[in-house]
Amino acid sequence: MAASQTAASIDSLIKANQTILRADAEKTDFETYLNMPPEQRQNTDLETQLLDTLSALHRGQDNQFHLDSYGLLDINGRNILDTKSNNIGDNEGDRLYFQKAIQTGRSSVSPVNFPERAGGIYFHVSVPIRRHRIGEVIGVLRARYSLSILQELVFQSENLAGAKSFAILLDENYLILAHGTESTILFKLVTPLSDSTIVELKKARYLPSRSPDKIEANLPDLANGLANLDKSQFFVAKTQHDNPNQVEQVAVVKLKTVPWLIVFSQPHDIFLAPVERQTKNTLWLVLIITMGVITAAVVSTRILIRPIIRLTDVTRRVMEGDFNAWQPLHEQITISDLEQNRDEINVLTFSFNQMLEQLTDLLSRFEEKVEHRTHAIRTSAEMGQHIIAILSLEDLLKYIVDSIQEAFNMSHICIYLADKTSSLLVMVEGTEEIKLKMEQDDYRIPLSHKKSLVAQVARTGKFKLVKNVKASSYSSHPPLPPNVLSEIAVPIIVDDDVVGVLDVQQDKVNGLDESDADLFLSLANQIGIAIQNARLYTRAKNELTERKRAEHALQQANEELAKLNVDKDKLFSIIAHDLRAPFMPLLGMSELLPTIVDESTDYEIIKEMAHSIHESAKNIYSLLENLLQWSRIQRGHISYQPQTFHLHKIVQNIIQLLSLNAGEKNITLQNLVSEDISIYADKTMLETVIRNLTSNAIKFTPSEGNITIETKVNIPNFIEIAVIDTGIGMSQEMINTLFKVEHHHTTLGTNKEKGTGLGLLICKELIENNGGTIWLESKQGQGTCVSFTVPCDEAQPSTLT
Repeated sequence: MAASQTAASIDSLIKANQTILRADAEKTDFETYLNMPPEQRQNTDLETQLLDTLSALHRGQDNQFHLDSYGLLDINGRNILDTKSNNIGDNEGDRLYFQKAIQTGRSSVSPVNFPERAGGIYFHVSVPIRRHRIGEVIGVLRARYSLSILQELVFQSENLAGAKSFAILLDENYLILAHGTESTILFKLVTPLSDSTIVELKKARYLPSRSPDKIEANLPDLANGLANLDKSQFFVAKTQHDNPNQVEQVAVVKLKTVPWLIVFSQPHDIFLAPVERQTKNTLWLVLIITMGVITAAVVSTRILIRPIIRLTDVTRRVMEGDFNAWQPLHEQITISDLEQNRDEINVLTFSFNQMLEQLTDLLSRFEEKVEHRTHAIRTSAEMGQHIIAILSLEDLLKYIVDSIQEAFNMSHICIYLADKTSSLLVMVEGTEEIKLKMEQDDYRIPLSHKKSLVAQVARTGKFKLVKNVKASSYSSHPPLPPNVLSEIAVPIIVDDDVVGVLDVQQDKVNGLDESDADLFLSLANQIGIAIQNARLYTRAKNELTERKRAEHALQQANEELAKLNVDKDKLFSIIAHDLRAPFMPLLGMSELLPTIVDESTDYEIIKEMAHSIHESAKNIYSLLENLLQWSRIQRGHISYQPQTFHLHKIVQNIIQLLSLNAGEKNITLQNLVSEDISIYADKTMLETVIRNLTSNAIKFTPSEGNITIETKVNIPNFIEIAVIDTGIGMSQEMINTLFKVEHHHTTLGTNKEKGTGLGLLICKELIENNGGTIWLESKQGQGTCVSFTVPCDEAQPSTLT
């Protein structure tokens, strides 16, 4: 059983690493990188990202699994990425772990690999990387592990089967990879091999570089037992050099994941001690019975000889193991007749039958207990193998609780996990009744709680067994169900650190004993490994999700930046065109002016040219002023300073400011804003918006037209302001391109007035800075209505006119 348990631990370790590696190999970034041409891989963002990923995976397993390095191999076996940079570029195409992964398309575990010179001793786990996860194999992800992790498991199995028991790990060539007591015979062969085979194994680096006389372990008994392993996996042999005369009982178990063997050994005299004690006790019992029969025969009369002979025959049959042998009474009488009659033969026979009945019952109960114990150990080993593969912590804890309750018929099971940051033990899973109480009560226990059983186990790292809860000095914190009468709490330890407590409860006094403690301690060790695996998997999964989220955000930012660059280029092109247009008449007129002054005294012509020069300069100034303002908005250099003010007064000031321009075209400006309306906005920004919109309305309204500024209330806590004109209007196609920097509009007004094309863009930016929106409604020949919203004063009435 100890050999099977040790083999199961090693198999579980290897399976866990294969599972983790398979999950890592399914990352699409590895497939993308392998599909790239070799000359395009180097110094790319993807290469840097994958190296970070490999390093993160390496850090996650380094301490637990003695991971040496992660490596990515291309289809030819060349190492193209590795957590150890000196491995990059190595050709691993001739290695067995690479060839098996490529040829079979499945994960592979290599033989132990010895260095050509001094260095570490490793074994490799490799998995294929497929195109689209199910297609052809395009590369291999391999992990290199130090042999020390397997040696530690072998060392931990010492005394597992009893005093002075230990384990030996052999590879497929019967090379000693780990020995529980002696390090002097490590990496030596139990079974001699031919010289040619040794040369081939050394060439493949599956044997250390030693001379042939130093590579043999010289353990002939063990070699003979292994040669007859197909006949029996149990035999007697000498397995130690330090104690050459010590004969051990040996059991051999094959590993399931690799063609290796676990040899479990215990001194023969210690192994046979319980059997010898039982045999001696039985012999003494038989001897006592036999002496009693002989004594009775000597003192009995001839009449008693025949019943005594029959009783002796029954005794012989009992000694031979026939516990169904009963001695009948020589007269059919009752127990009361026996008491009255005191027939010595019948009394002796009756007593013998009672003793035999008690012995039979004792043996039956002993067999049931042994069978129960064997079943519990087998179930524990199966659970340990299964939980290693569960990577969801929530599913893992639920499976553990349900399986323990079902397999061992326990009343209640609780699992606590330690929260070191808050110094608390938190109950995270339990049986149904416990889970209901978890929802009602606070099942958090301070680690410093002196009277709590589970808190003391978490502090000391040692199990606690309470056979009678009612008579215990430990307090019920958290409160136990009323039917709990015995309890055992065992620590869940990972890397010498207590990460939680497994608490098992039974509804009978003495319902739990020390043998249960050994069982649950073994199971808790496997639970600790499974919890660590689940946490590592969750951490790696979260890191991958975060990385993908960051990559997506970066991609969106890059796309937005590219769009902004395109918009910027278009804007600069428009600005260059619009700046050049007013400069042409300015330069032309200024060039002709000196000539005209010299050749003519017609002041009207000079006055007209000066007026043209002035208009061009005004247009340039207006364009630059709007451009600078738009630039300050884009760079956030215009601060937002909201305040409450009356809208009517602002509108009236703007009408007075623009009345001269409107008067030149006989346009009527109307302020229909109520005097009691106040708004909450940036005053300067709002003045700029209304002034720009009113100027645009004057520009595109013919003579004798009307421009009205009014307000509406359609949205709670917002006021809608509208600038309405009776101008020339615009088409729907033009409306759809307004407020977009990539579409520039510099249409001439009804009196050939020129604009900068940036007014509406500035208005949009300023309105959105105040939390509002702006839109436009228009039809050709029917005028235009530009509307926008701004927040109203908090004291503003709910309805306005």
